[in-house]
Amino acid sequence: MRCLATRLHPRTSENGADPTETGGPQEQAADDGVEAVRRVLSGTVSVLVGHSGVGKSTLINAIVPGADRATGHVNEVTGRGRHTSTSLQAPALPGGGWVIDTPGVRSFGVSHVGSADVLRGFPDLDSVAEDCPRGCTHEDGVVDCALDEWVSDPAAPEGRRARVESFRRLLAPSLKAEDPTKP
Repeated sequence: MRCLATRLHPRTSENGADPTETGGPQEQAADDGVEAVRRVLSGTVSVLVGHSGVGKSTLINAIVPGADRATGHVNEVTGRGRHTSTSLQAPALPGGGWVIDTPGVRSFGVSHVGSADVLRGFPDLDSVAEDCPRGCTHEDGVVDCALDEWVSDPAAPEGRRARVESFRRLLAPSLKAEDPTKP
């Protein structure tokens, strides 16, 4: 099982080419992201899970013609949507496969997940972390953490730093649960 973000932005292949690129600039300009999501999900059974009001049903409506999932409006003051879906629905994807829309999660925590399991949820970072010294916690600023070197590479693709920051946000509660004496 891999998260959609990882599937949409896999590491580059050995020759340095991005395996998700399918055509020239005109084709890429016409691709607003919806087609990329369709391609990645085609032929699979996928589940969309996330907080209430983040746009799961809106995404379903964009990638599955005729899905007609109920959606709410976005509050102009807070910039947040509101909880609308109350049941699971699994519409068929046009290219085969299914995408399951779930009601929103009102709270989410990972402190019960071990730090090694959090890292395994990021297969691209897991392979980079193999170069870390033994006992590396992968926290920001840890001496010789390979993740810091990986994001500081001048040739690094855009989004690499955000990926590591996202991982570290999920990692922090797990590390705290593993060692409650840490501040």
